[in-house]
Amino acid sequence: RSSDLAAHEVFLESVISRCLLDSASRALLNQLRAVFDQIIEFQNAQDTMYTAALKELQMRLQFEEKKKQRESEGQWGVTSIEEEEENKRILEFRESIPKIRSQLRILTHFYQGIVQQ
Repeated sequence: RSSDLAAHEVFLESVISRCLLDSASRALLNQLRAVFDQIIEFQNAQDTMYTAALKELQMRLQFEEKKKQRESEGQWGVTSIEEEEENKRILEFRESIPKIRSQLRILTHFYQGIVQQ
């Protein structure tokens, strides 16, 4: 019976160690958490960029479709106000790209710093 308990104790210690739950594994566990946190941050930034790009594409396609539809009906494609609003939105999208790019660079730099430790 005592040999069963001893074997079970060794097994439990092994499981705890391999799950990074013992005190000797705490530093590795913290480093892994930091790496995975950066992966999640990168994924969120990438999702934001991808969503913004898809939305912009959709808006541009809708604008062009609206213009073609009106022209086929013998009307002006768009009004000067609509054209101005379209150009403003496009400019805002273009101006958002450097910010997103910068955020991705920061995340990449931080991730590389963590991994190289």
